[in-house]
Amino acid sequence: MDWNIEKLNQAVKQFQEKSSVDAEFRKLALENPSSAVKQLTGLEIPEGFKLQVVDNAGAHLTVVLPD
Repeated sequence: MDWNIEKLNQAVKQFQEKSSVDAEFRKLALENPSSAVKQLTGLEIPEGFKLQVVDNAGAHLTVVLPD
């Protein structure tokens, strides 16, 4: 099974939903996002793909700077 845009969008939604209600998953997502994705979807993140997870808890605004 490979990634496509539909699977990516679905995974992001599931990732956000699960991390908002499951403290253990949230911790894993922050410490090892690739493992969290694998646990959630059963899929490996493609080699060379960088995933960064930021905890927005308590923030009024999170700004992502461009590359």
